[in-house]
Amino acid sequence: MIEVIKPGIYSTIQDKGRLGYAHLGIPPSGAIDGISYHLANAVLGNDDNDAVIEITFGGAEFKFHIHTAISLTGGDYTATINGQKIPMNQLIPVEENDVLQFGQRRSGVRTYLGILGGINTKQVLGSRSYYPSITADFRIKKGDFIETGTPLNEVSKICSKSTSALENPVCQHDVSAGSTVELQVYLGPEYHRLSSSEIKKLNLEMTIGRNDRMGYILQETVAHKITPIHTSSALPGTVQLTPAGQLIILMNDGQVTGGYPRIFQLTDYSKDLLSQCAQGQKIKFNPIVH
Repeated sequence: MIEVIKPGIYSTIQDKGRLGYAHLGIPPSGAIDGISYHLANAVLGNDDNDAVIEITFGGAEFKFHIHTAISLTGGDYTATINGQKIPMNQLIPVEENDVLQFGQRRSGVRTYLGILGGINTKQVLGSRSYYPSITADFRIKKGDFIETGTPLNEVSKICSKSTSALENPVCQHDVSAGSTVELQVYLGPEYHRLSSSEIKKLNLEMTIGRNDRMGYILQETVAHKITPIHTSSALPGTVQLTPAGQLIILMNDGQVTGGYPRIFQLTDYSKDLLSQCAQGQKIKFNPIVH
């Protein structure tokens, strides 16, 4: 059992996601940074779909009421156990009554806290991923007790093995505000309706504005003359262009259909990379043309 002392700015439980329900208007949810999520489980030898805690912008604090092991991947928020700094991307033994805290931001936005054996909250439509109106909770709260699936008889055996640091390719990128992050994208279904002058505007450097698990809005606008489309399917990583010229990049909790032209589709890797970028970060679309 894990006790939530401080939930942080926005922390949720996520797994691979709730797949196969888009026809009901239900987004997939799941961990936004798929690479960091899978790495958190791989370090521990967990099942590939075990649930983890996704912590956005740190600030969280947890007390462990069991002897277990954890891993931290994704954004680095100078995590400590009982005041002692712990490394990223490694298996970390945890004793009963240990306290895990997140401090100053060093890189990234979202940290993934993996637990040996995963998290055993209730499954809804085949997933433990939090989503408003689908799960009872949409974020973890102070005072919550989170049940884990730690196999106690396996802890000592796994923790006795030597572990080495694994590289996380997403967070090896420089995502500081002074750099420009290139996002690889496929051309969307409505891309070819753009004029050459409108396409040139999309090749410019842009700035991330408001963002959350639903989507990222870019600060710059692209004036265009594309007419709205009939409501069509959209995916995490779909880049929509509104009539006002605003660019919206849908994420895991975003809508599954829409009437805005779909001009780009981020690669999975680029979506993971974007999820570790904060407001103010400069990005540039890099189209993949066959």
